[in-house]
Amino acid sequence: MPSNRTLLKTSLRPAWFTALAVAVALLTSSGVYASQDGHPAPAPAATDITHDHQHDHGHGDENTDAAGGFSTDRLLGWLGGLHPTVVHFPIALLIAGLLAEVIGSRAGRFCVVLAAISAVVAAGLGWLNGGLHWVDDDWVTTTHRWVGTGTAVWSIAVAWLCLASYREGGRGLRRWYLMSLGIGASLVAAAGFFGGALIYGIDHLAW
Repeated sequence: MPSNRTLLKTSLRPAWFTALAVAVALLTSSGVYASQDGHPAPAPAATDITHDHQHDHGHGDENTDAAGGFSTDRLLGWLGGLHPTVVHFPIALLIAGLLAEVIGSRAGRFCVVLAAISAVVAAGLGWLNGGLHWVDDDWVTTTHRWVGTGTAVWSIAVAWLCLASYREGGRGLRRWYLMSLGIGASLVAAAGFFGGALIYGIDHLAW
């Protein structure tokens, strides 16, 4: 029977990996709106959702009081503005989950499930931030939109394979789970690259 010290150490492993992933997410999100010269850069499409709703439904301020109070459009625009911060969590958690699985830590399961949840939230906020339309004015935004959406859908499948592979009799799914996790980490990295390109340009990682 394992000692209490061993059990405590094992139970703390997911917490360490999660803390590392969250720390990376918070550190990277702190400069998301900073341009290359150190000055703040506005979100590229944070108000598109407001414009789209006003255009589609033919109203602007009818739900807003004279002092600029609550309105549905304003709330959706505010929620969309959270996308650049929230999106760092699935990036950090998926990559941390892959690292944990490679070294044989049970923290991988914890990180992957949280990554799937945060990816779905980030994708939803991204649609609010960029506007509810299928194609954008430039290919970088369109690519970021659909790679990010695809990553969210893929991460759900990865999380399902993760949980299934850890169940009794699910060992045969282990290889498929690890392959899908590697693809998911690559997808979320690609989505992050194109997200960075919206702020810094497509050559922002040029050597």
